[in-house]
Amino acid sequence: MNILHRFLATATWVQIFISPFILGLVLGALSWYYLPEWWGLGLGILGALLGGGAGIWLAEKARRSTGTIEFMSRTRSHPELRHEEK
Repeated sequence: MNILHRFLATATWVQIFISPFILGLVLGALSWYYLPEWWGLGLGILGALLGGGAGIWLAEKARRSTGTIEFMSRTRSHPELRHEEK
């Protein structure tokens, strides 16, 4: 595997990982904002960890099944996303 392919596979792995991780961070930040005591901090950290865990799980599942580049190619080339105006 050459270096360009390895770089692209890593970049797509990060793309798959980052979406659930950001969702966990946002939910964690909201819980910390509305519960500013130690309960909110604990829920915030838990939300971030769960989001990171879900992101790792999804990215690894995609890497093991079809590969991250192929997974992202299939999701971006869906026919419904190619809506052409007439």
